[in-house]
Amino acid sequence: MRLPVDHIGYQGPDIEALCRQFTALGFRLLGPVQLSADSGDDEPVQLSAHIMFADSYIELTALSGPAPGHRLNRWQQSSPAPRLLLLRCADAAELRERLLSQGHSVSALMQAQRCLPGEPQRLARFRWFELLDEPLPGMLTGCVEQLTPEIVFAPAAAGHPNTVHRLTALYHRAGELPPVLREFAGGSIELRTDRHAPSAGSFITGVEVAAASLQTCASQLQKAAIDFHRDGDALHIGAPAAGGAWLKIREQPC
Repeated sequence: MRLPVDHIGYQGPDIEALCRQFTALGFRLLGPVQLSADSGDDEPVQLSAHIMFADSYIELTALSGPAPGHRLNRWQQSSPAPRLLLLRCADAAELRERLLSQGHSVSALMQAQRCLPGEPQRLARFRWFELLDEPLPGMLTGCVEQLTPEIVFAPAAAGHPNTVHRLTALYHRAGELPPVLREFAGGSIELRTDRHAPSAGSFITGVEVAAASLQTCASQLQKAAIDFHRDGDALHIGAPAAGGAWLKIREQPC
């Protein structure tokens, strides 16, 4: 079985600052909105915005304050960086049981939801679990089942001023991936080794996306006074201007 990447998540101490940064890069954001667990326990508040593509997305998230019991609290005061990597599965409960039977350590099955902007108001629901054994350094890794994919990946949710239309690759620090990721990670978004990555920090060091027009991307970046350089068919933006991981934009037709 090969599980595609559902989404990568960036976490920072200030959700508004994170949203401004990605808006300046030319992305259209949904949110931020509150992410609510089905338990009804809304403390602490987790706020998330979403950059949608046809079959994957980028999440921007932050906590409203210190939250000792929250899974993301460990990075609450850290600089923005990729902190979440979720693989998509068809049945989270079944996959969790299978991994347990194989001796893997996983969290309890959790369910959550978020409101999508627009009228009428719609709820995007999902259930997921965290992979606890051999986690990626500096990241939360897990598997998610989208319970409302027709809402989450509705065509109207995608489309960005910079013409970026899909995620193509995630670059990570040198080192072997945990067995679960080696066995299950697959799909159109590749996991590649970043040979020039530092030895510390978030495990994901760079993100590659495809855009219909590099000229449009360059115009967006120039308008926002964001430094970048062009190398052949790609634009490169440094990590400080792109949520803590460098961003490579390649020109590819939709």
